[in-house]
Amino acid sequence: MITERVAIRGKTPGSADYFTSADKVVDGMINFLNQGRLEDATDVYMRCQADLGFMLITRAENDQALYKQLANLFFRARDFQKAAMACEELGAYDKAAQFYHQAGDHMLAADMAARIGDHLLAGQMFEQAGQYGHAAELYEQGEAKDRAASCFERSGKLLRAARLYVNIGKEDRALACLQRVPTEGGDALEVSVLVVGILERKGAADLAAAKAIEVISTQRPSTTQPDLWLDLAERLAGYGYLPQAIDGVKKVLDLVIDHPRANELMATLQTRSMETQNAQASPVAAPTAATEGGLTVVSVMQGFDQLKQLALFRDLSLQELRDVHALCSVQRLEAGERLIAQDRPGQALWIVIKGEIEVRKVAGEKVTQLAQLGEGEHVGEMSLVDAAPASAEVIAKGSVDALRLDQEGFSRLLQANNNLANKVYRVFLHELCERLRETSDLAARAGGLGGGPKTEPLIPAQILFEKG
Repeated sequence: MITERVAIRGKTPGSADYFTSADKVVDGMINFLNQGRLEDATDVYMRCQADLGFMLITRAENDQALYKQLANLFFRARDFQKAAMACEELGAYDKAAQFYHQAGDHMLAADMAARIGDHLLAGQMFEQAGQYGHAAELYEQGEAKDRAASCFERSGKLLRAARLYVNIGKEDRALACLQRVPTEGGDALEVSVLVVGILERKGAADLAAAKAIEVISTQRPSTTQPDLWLDLAERLAGYGYLPQAIDGVKKVLDLVIDHPRANELMATLQTRSMETQNAQASPVAAPTAATEGGLTVVSVMQGFDQLKQLALFRDLSLQELRDVHALCSVQRLEAGERLIAQDRPGQALWIVIKGEIEVRKVAGEKVTQLAQLGEGEHVGEMSLVDAAPASAEVIAKGSVDALRLDQEGFSRLLQANNNLANKVYRVFLHELCERLRETSDLAARAGGLGGGPKTEPLIPAQILFEKG
């Protein structure tokens, strides 16, 4: 029998505290719950100066009905850790994940989310806990490839990050990751193939060829990756560098003499070489971009300069800015294309990289131009945190290149990164306070302020579970 005495705060201001045994208090709260007096049980629980939550959970044992009532009590009392424990015992893992998250226990929240197959929520919780590798795996399962790539990058799994960045079209970010992969490891060949492919798609054929020739001339294929090597040789042949391509295929055949693809490719290349010689065509000179120390290609994140200048992101670290940029896409818009629709919730923040956009108000047949914005200027920042309809529409004036940051992806990033979210919301709060101050000054000059809107108290829902 527990006889520890517990202090209970007075119910009204100025009333005295009183003391009674912990056992008696727990019995009293359980009696209240059995009588359906949830509010009374919650009131006593919240006024206890000692934490009796674990005693209540112990008393419940295998009593599912009591666990439900305890979950309701803990929820009403805002003791989210105990509410999560009760929900977990009941098998309500979705609620348990929510409450562990509210209690700041992101690892347990992730575990609960994983149990119900909510890969995105589990990924967010692991990311908040700093477990970037686990988060990346779950994000990838949940098809959130942008967040998966970012978390793989932060966990040091650079090649996996690069593969995903390539898959979602973030090739500048992929290139930055590939350049940080150790060159002496077993992944060097795949890294080189990915780099060549990125350079080729960016229209830098000379750089792509130089990188391929550097690999073919300085490295040797392995028995586990002959097809990657042959990919490089085919690319070189496509650029017109037949002698270098033939040398690459020979290295594979020296390693695996009966390799079917290598033999077929060698026959094709030799035929093309003979045709070239018969036509007396000048051989294509090998590119000279590769240096003795190896070819290094430095990528630039398009639109990053404009992004980092935004007041909204002024407090973010370099890594946080990169995480935000990884969510962005560069889009080409032609004259008249709409970025933001009037009277509909905005979907994204837009930053002009090149060209001009027009902000205008449409009222029936009347169109009023409100602003014209150019390089580095932006629209739609409120849509990142507010689903209210836009008061005006925004269209492209002529051809425009713009950086687009979608609200959905940005919201997931904020949910997964508390530090970044705090910085962003702090700036938003500052801007809103400035606007409110300006509005108040205008109202004061116009004759005083009227009464503000009534607000409802922030009280949780009545119950989580019905009695029984």
